[in-house]
Amino acid sequence: MKHIEETEFEVAKDIINKGLKKAAETFSFFMKEPMVHKDTDFIHDFDLNEIGGFFPAREPLFVLTTELRGEFTGICFLVLRGDEADALAQISFNESLRKDQEKYEKMKEALLLEVDNIISATVVTQFANILDYHVFGDVPKLAKIDKAELLLMINGKLTTDRILLFCTSGFKSHTSSFRPEFFWILDSEFVVAVKRYIEKEYQNR
Repeated sequence: MKHIEETEFEVAKDIINKGLKKAAETFSFFMKEPMVHKDTDFIHDFDLNEIGGFFPAREPLFVLTTELRGEFTGICFLVLRGDEADALAQISFNESLRKDQEKYEKMKEALLLEVDNIISATVVTQFANILDYHVFGDVPKLAKIDKAELLLMINGKLTTDRILLFCTSGFKSHTSSFRPEFFWILDSEFVVAVKRYIEKEYQNR
């Protein structure tokens, strides 16, 4: 796993936060009620097993995976706990649908894929616009797995030339709130892009 310097980390944080705030605006339209982005907590240069302590050992997790493609590559893992997934579904579906368990589960999965489309795509768009790189998110995939499987999945994608960022971020409306966790794996070209951005910003002062 590649190290990211503090200055570059701060830029990455700022870009992700801008994307999350824009995602909240889209959620407001999607959920048909005002949604705001709350605080985001970031961690980098960490032991993945320590982060695993955030998640219960046996509780199923909904993990949405989006591959980043283009001039730099990476992967976003958006993680929602079961109660958060159900809370989103409760405010999105009418009572008759909620009573049909089979249809409810299928529609919940479709809803979560759309949630990932909103959040991950918005952050990736910010990466592209701010860093001036051609990069886009692929079609997201959903898996229902436990903590051990999640950590194995992330470890399997980490290489020596990739950085790993972790953050938790809150979204809140009048009737609901949820706080997904994110793992961002980004390749060395992302770090190059951030360095170029910093240099350009310095020259323009």
